[in-house]
Amino acid sequence: MVIRKASLPSDSITDRFQGRYTISASGCWEWTAAKNNKGYGQLNVQNKRMLVHRLSYEVHNGPIPDGLVVRHKCDNPSCINPEHLEVGTHKDNMQDMIKRNRGNWKPVKGSAVSVSKLTEDQVIEIRARYVRITCGTTFLAKEYGVSSTVIHNIIRGKAWAWLQ
Repeated sequence: MVIRKASLPSDSITDRFQGRYTISASGCWEWTAAKNNKGYGQLNVQNKRMLVHRLSYEVHNGPIPDGLVVRHKCDNPSCINPEHLEVGTHKDNMQDMIKRNRGNWKPVKGSAVSVSKLTEDQVIEIRARYVRITCGTTFLAKEYGVSSTVIHNIIRGKAWAWLQ
């Protein structure tokens, strides 16, 4: 794992932090200066716009290993408290988002999928009709306007498995 050097000497950065954050009751150090459209604090460093939580992590914990991101344990994008920050992979960060129900991420399945040709009721009906062996996959596929592979996957539980 390659470690890159910190952006600036830590005392230069901490001097620039002064007066630009407040401490909340939850212990977050809330950045009150410039923020991006996602609420993350920003600071211009050597003519480059940097995310303040990353700078805070580097100042207090050392360089961020290549390939890792700085994650907020507090789920507060404007927080720069080093005790609320940890490094991890992008995948770790996405799993945090899902587990903590952050962001606009919502699982989409079934008829809510924009390209779905079937409804939940139709899938239940297909399974019931096939179980009774009233018709084969080819017949059902033609009737519902999908491929016989789709019908096969529905019957075997590979598609719409959550509906069983």
